[in-house]
Amino acid sequence: ERQDWILCLHAAAGYLFSGCRDGTICQWDMERNVVMRMFPRADQHEAGVTCFLSRADLLLSGSADGTVRLWDKSSGELINVLEGTTGVTCLLPTSWGTTFGGQARGC
Repeated sequence: ERQDWILCLHAAAGYLFSGCRDGTICQWDMERNVVMRMFPRADQHEAGVTCFLSRADLLLSGSADGTVRLWDKSSGELINVLEGTTGVTCLLPTSWGTTFGGQARGC
């Protein structure tokens, strides 16, 4: 049973993704209210997960560790890591396909 604090939630296609203070991500089946999978610990964020965004088959997770990780939603496999310098606070999609990320250092 999870004992860590959940910092953010994201609902997508019948599932709920939770981002925790310890950097883990869980995928929940909302109909059965059970954890389906924890994303691989070896690939998890080094600090709390602060935001999510989903695009097609991808789940993007932003973290206080300054990274955005791209995951395959169906398998939970890590696809890529984008590195920044300070904590990621939000992810915003645009109508033209670009995604912007906000960081804790401000404007």
